[in-house]
Amino acid sequence: MKENLGTSLRTLICKIYKEELEEEDDLEEITTTGDIAGYSTPYAFSDDDEKKKRKMERANDAVGYKFVNEALENKDINLLKIIIRNEVAAILRDIWLKRTTWK
Repeated sequence: MKENLGTSLRTLICKIYKEELEEEDDLEEITTTGDIAGYSTPYAFSDDDEKKKRKMERANDAVGYKFVNEALENKDINLLKIIIRNEVAAILRDIWLKRTTWK
């Protein structure tokens, strides 16, 4: 019984597969971008970095922003690491204290 079911299932799958292959032959061309509108950003794919920078400066000036060229020094980074380490330690300590009081 199982062999008969297996062979009939196999023949059914082969039949469906062949039907799908025949339908694929009817398909000549397909496009997936036919309904997509164009981009409304004029410099979205521009390669010229200097032009982008000038445009951004003009746009930022128009809304009142300014570029700030600040760089973090090593001492600032080390200070941030210490602050983060201390805060995480305080959080873990608080969790440990609360957990021990629950027991």
